[in-house]
Amino acid sequence: MQTENLSPQSRREWFFAALEKLSRRPYLLLAAACITAAFAIDVTAMSNTFLQVFSITGFAVLTAILCFTKKSKLTDRRVAFILISAGFLLRLVYILYTTVETRQHDVWFFSGKIGHAGYIRYIYDNLKLPDTNPMYTWQYYHAPLHHILAAAWMRLNTALGLSFERACENVQILTMFYSSACMIITYRILNFFKFKGLAFIIPLAIVCFHPTFVIMGGCINNDILSVMFMFGAVWTALKWYEKPTLVRIIPVALCIGLAMMAKTSGVLVAPAVAFIFLIKFVKDIQNYKKYLLQFAVFGIICVPIGMWWSVYNYIKWDMPFGYVAELSKAEKQYIPQYSAFERFFSFNENQFSNIFQYGNEKIGYYEYNIFVTLFKTSVFGESSLFDTNAMETAANFLGYTLCVCLFYVNIILALVSFVGAIVLIWKKKYLYDSTVTCFFVILWTVVMAFFFKFCLEYPFTCSMDFRYIVPTLLVGVVFLGKLLEVVEEKREKAFYRVMQSSICVLSVLFCIMSLEMFFLLG
Repeated sequence: MQTENLSPQSRREWFFAALEKLSRRPYLLLAAACITAAFAIDVTAMSNTFLQVFSITGFAVLTAILCFTKKSKLTDRRVAFILISAGFLLRLVYILYTTVETRQHDVWFFSGKIGHAGYIRYIYDNLKLPDTNPMYTWQYYHAPLHHILAAAWMRLNTALGLSFERACENVQILTMFYSSACMIITYRILNFFKFKGLAFIIPLAIVCFHPTFVIMGGCINNDILSVMFMFGAVWTALKWYEKPTLVRIIPVALCIGLAMMAKTSGVLVAPAVAFIFLIKFVKDIQNYKKYLLQFAVFGIICVPIGMWWSVYNYIKWDMPFGYVAELSKAEKQYIPQYSAFERFFSFNENQFSNIFQYGNEKIGYYEYNIFVTLFKTSVFGESSLFDTNAMETAANFLGYTLCVCLFYVNIILALVSFVGAIVLIWKKKYLYDSTVTCFFVILWTVVMAFFFKFCLEYPFTCSMDFRYIVPTLLVGVVFLGKLLEVVEEKREKAFYRVMQSSICVLSVLFCIMSLEMFFLLG
């Protein structure tokens, strides 16, 4: 369409019509943005970082202004586009100033032969999986989907003329894509429940700006890919439950299988999915042949994709199913001296004297309380984001102050969501229906139960990281959306108006402080 002869009003309408069409293909739009960032921005050229950040944030502000100045009503869909765009840009800015050696988990170096980086490098160099016992090479026991994709992506980068160093840094483009896709999947799940207004916007905003997704978007291990497929399994399972057809069960099988092929803990979404399969089968038992066919197809797709790596290693290397490499008991973060009761309910002054207090060799303290560590790692990972030994600098002082506020606001929001979910279930205010509500409860319970078991069986500080239970965040925001929907229906009462306002203020503060924390960090 020619736009040269259009009036300013018509051009603005054309722009928004084009924007609406683009937003209907969010994954393609996201992929295009990631590919553009990978080849247009040299993340190894640190001297250009300020200009890059300035340009990107300027574009974000411009996009927001254009959206807000449109004469027609600002719909939930347009707000979602702004939020997801801002969330993507936050992730992009973060990886611009974060190298593949910064705030990583079990990655090591691309020049080495261990860790996730060594795993990726081996596949990149040899175009095959490592032919070595995965129990004796650090991190090689992990399922290889992420490592294969990362190696292939690096090969494409270098084939198109980028340096090997830049190809290594561009692995973060992949993890940023996975993290950003979680925003889109959350958007679709919230739409499934037909949440409107604040019940839709607040949960989506929390996912868009949550520090966990920003940090994981810059981590080049396999966590975020598995999380993305687990989110996808929830979404596709809901769509199948709505209309149980053979075509709709195939994406469910693919998502669960690929989640396991990225990380074996992806199987934790399966019990919840199996529950809604069973309920649907029992309720429509007269059509049992249809369901048996669908379940057979599901198994044929899901089981081989999800289990081949474990079976292969069991046969070839005698590696046990569900194997996890245990750290040396000589590690200072080994904490067997604390009882199970202390791990859950014991507190001391060290835990809150420094909100980044994850492990401190100088004072000989390592976190042992599971809940405290969860809340800390959910917003800061395993890092001290600001140098508390140099608090005389304005950036460190402001950054640390923001982090303190963010830490406690996060705790309050989590408690509101948890208590709200219990009240909603007690009052029979269900998500879609009682089966779907149970689906989310089972998902949360299974993930948390296996996490607690993992923490107690492997008594190390690093075992208590929030990155192991990220799917519970999805459960939390969905119930928060339902709570806001119920509260909106009762706004005529002062108590509910105060509750709604309080949740909104806390959520807005959470998002703004997260955004500012990462900008100050860079």
